[in-house]
Amino acid sequence: MAVYLPVITALLAHQTIARGSLTVARARGARRGGRDRARRPRARGGRRARGRGAVSYTALAVAGVVLAVTADVRVFRVRLVRRKAFWTAYAIIVGCQLAANGVLTGFGVVRYDPGTILGPRLVFAPVEDLLFGFALVLWTLDWWVWWGRRAFGR
Repeated sequence: MAVYLPVITALLAHQTIARGSLTVARARGARRGGRDRARRPRARGGRRARGRGAVSYTALAVAGVVLAVTADVRVFRVRLVRRKAFWTAYAIIVGCQLAANGVLTGFGVVRYDPGTILGPRLVFAPVEDLLFGFALVLWTLDWWVWWGRRAFGR
């Protein structure tokens, strides 16, 4: 744990890690005395990446939900989405997810490109985060139940 703490601290403080020691470095596009400007990633050859061919955050979130539900119903055959216990547990998890998203996006630790999200935000985070959260929770619980059944031979 103590080994990872400086790495996490460096990432949160926009520092770089060089040869085992921490050195302070401003993030690309940072202005002195102001907030960092988000820049589009550069394509090959140093040009700015255009919208063509890029997959939006929304499309990835929807694909994640579709894949997770399909795996739940057809691949694992666990069918958690049909159980009241799953939705009760998910309601508890959503509260924690919104709190974490609010902190990370509210303080600017995580920033989103406005061109890749729908726009509406809930507790500072884009609504697509709820879709990703749902998919991650469903995948995790599907694997948990599936492995549990295999371990006990059910």
